[in-house]
Amino acid sequence: MQEINISPLRKRNGKNNSILSPILRPPTASATTPKTKAIHQSTPITKLAQIKTTTIEERNATLTKTNNVMKCVSNDKLSNNLNVKPTEPHKVLIFGDDEAKGTCKLLQSLLGDHFKVLSLLKPGAKVEQILNSCLSLCDGLTRSDYVIIIGGSNDVNPMELQSYLYFYISKLNNTNVILSQIFKNERMNNQILCNLYRHLCNQFGWCTYVGYTFGRYYNNYSRVTDLCRNLLRTILNREYARKYSKYRESIKLNKILKDSKKIYVTKQTVGTQTSDDSFFLGDE
Repeated sequence: MQEINISPLRKRNGKNNSILSPILRPPTASATTPKTKAIHQSTPITKLAQIKTTTIEERNATLTKTNNVMKCVSNDKLSNNLNVKPTEPHKVLIFGDDEAKGTCKLLQSLLGDHFKVLSLLKPGAKVEQILNSCLSLCDGLTRSDYVIIIGGSNDVNPMELQSYLYFYISKLNNTNVILSQIFKNERMNNQILCNLYRHLCNQFGWCTYVGYTFGRYYNNYSRVTDLCRNLLRTILNREYARKYSKYRESIKLNKILKDSKKIYVTKQTVGTQTSDDSFFLGDE
């Protein structure tokens, strides 16, 4: 018998070329593992697949239910919002002469959509002519609305100007009145007119005086922008004061209602007598 050296044949050129007999080779999986084990290993996979499908179906069902509920809620909210009437914007009416030109558009852009600015301008007119139709146009206004008067640059007589302004401001007691400073009057002294306007506004609680921050301007646009900024500041201050007064009144009413309930409850408890009370005559 010749002995065969297997080691050089197994490793030839660094590769694993096995020429072993089938007796020495390792057994394969098909030869050793029975068919029953393969079937047993496949059963949990089917169970997992069934569990996954059931969980996905349940999740889809819950999602559809939540989506239907959300749709119903959103439809209810939309119907409620449609039933609510939108608040009307506050009205701002401007009566003026030459100096009021360009204030309507700029003030509307500053105030926004919560206010509606309208103007009636009469260039070269006096205060009497400017405020002729003021009472008829401002008849339906309330405390949340504003009337701005920009006039007096074409007047000649200061006493006549004062009398007309006093008459119209006293009639406009249902709204807020803003009286603007006269920028330039060639026939009268501007400082005297400013003092006269301040005196008129101090006599009425619903009237406020608005002036310019500077005495000179480069052009008309810079003057109008300065005036509109001051008007915006006064309107916002008046709005804040109005809302704060409403808030204080609501607090007072709530306190009065609470106190009245407490008094009513104490009167009931004092007027009624409990059944446990007992009275004895003579010695016990």
